[in-house]
Amino acid sequence: MAGPAPSRRFAPAACLAAGLALLAPLAFSLEARAAEDDYTLHPQDQIEVKVGEWDAVAREMKPMEWLSGEHRVGPAGMVDLPVVGRIETTDKTVSDLSEATAQALRERLGLLDELYVSVRILEHAPLFVVGAVEKPGAYPFVPGINTLQAIAVAGGVRRSNSLFTRTDRDAVRALGDHRLQQVERWRILARIARLEAELTDAEEIDVPDELQTVEMSDALIDVEREILKARLDDHQTALTSIRELKDLLHARIEKMRQEMALRSELLDRTREEQDAVSSLVERGLSRNSRVNSVRRELTDLEARQLELEGSILTAEQQLNEADRDEIELVGDRRIDIVTELRDARTELNRIEVRTETADALFAEAARFGSTVSDLAKGATDRTPTFVVTRGGAGSDRVFEAVASTVLQPGDVVEVRAPEIDNVPTLGASALPPRFGADDSTADAELN
Repeated sequence: MAGPAPSRRFAPAACLAAGLALLAPLAFSLEARAAEDDYTLHPQDQIEVKVGEWDAVAREMKPMEWLSGEHRVGPAGMVDLPVVGRIETTDKTVSDLSEATAQALRERLGLLDELYVSVRILEHAPLFVVGAVEKPGAYPFVPGINTLQAIAVAGGVRRSNSLFTRTDRDAVRALGDHRLQQVERWRILARIARLEAELTDAEEIDVPDELQTVEMSDALIDVEREILKARLDDHQTALTSIRELKDLLHARIEKMRQEMALRSELLDRTREEQDAVSSLVERGLSRNSRVNSVRRELTDLEARQLELEGSILTAEQQLNEADRDEIELVGDRRIDIVTELRDARTELNRIEVRTETADALFAEAARFGSTVSDLAKGATDRTPTFVVTRGGAGSDRVFEAVASTVLQPGDVVEVRAPEIDNVPTLGASALPPRFGADDSTADAELN
């Protein structure tokens, strides 16, 4: 609220308090006023003007209903007010318009008492989002809204069913299949190189010539190296375990044979002793108990000798099983490698057939006029651009915006995506051809 110095002096605080108390239904909230202090009025803004006069005798604020009302800013930036007539709003804030209206009313009515004018925005001029969006049209303006948010309100960039023709879809599908098969072929070639290294017990993989110039060959070969190392370590661990068991069995058998030789010598001496004792008994020089004792000792030694022979036979059987396990381990590994190698080469042949089929389909689609055949060269820029038309004094301003460009009421946002969808544009003849946007700037002036 504003006005020139009054002809009568009143305490500013008292006047302000009285004015706010009587015009409470007419005043803004502090937050709303703060948000609109820097906002300049635009054509099609709907505003509410309320006027009140300070009655010095009654010391109260009296609303002047006949001067109050709702008004819409015209296309030229003018607003028609009672008594005052047409007032220019271009580049004016609500505070500026309040002051200008109060001054004009005082001059026209010749008022001496303090006059208060309150202006608030009821409705901003709408935003218009057109072009390649799902729901083109007018949308309510929200202070601070940017280009990306406006497009989101309009449903986002269009994904129409007519994005590609059937021929285009066939071409894209064939091209995608070709690229997938190409990557799969490289992966199979790296696997074959690893399997061939395993088959020859090599610790390093020879990179195939076809992969020498492929950018992702290092990554593919690194994966296969890890697999080669893991499988080789696993094989060596199993092989080492079997060989350690064989060494243990060999040592055990050798020790038992040495023990068996000693027991054989002991048996021979015991038999000799038995014969001697038996001779003495026959001649009456020794008792039978002595003979029986020697016989029991001989029987015990013979039983232990048989147990030792059985233990040797068991150890030798375990040694034969370990030899067999070692042979099977090496043989099974070789069989697995050969089988995987055969399967990999078979899969490589299938990939070559599928690649040839995809190439043929893509060539066929391109022959029938696919608009996306240039995808094979990666040359098509499919990024949409945003063109904003903003009204101003004298003429409109057209510029290319970025996602973060802050919009104003009445702006027309056109989403251009001719490479994605051939969308007819509003006023396309008046707009400049698209060019690359720089995200480092808020917008770029075109005309």
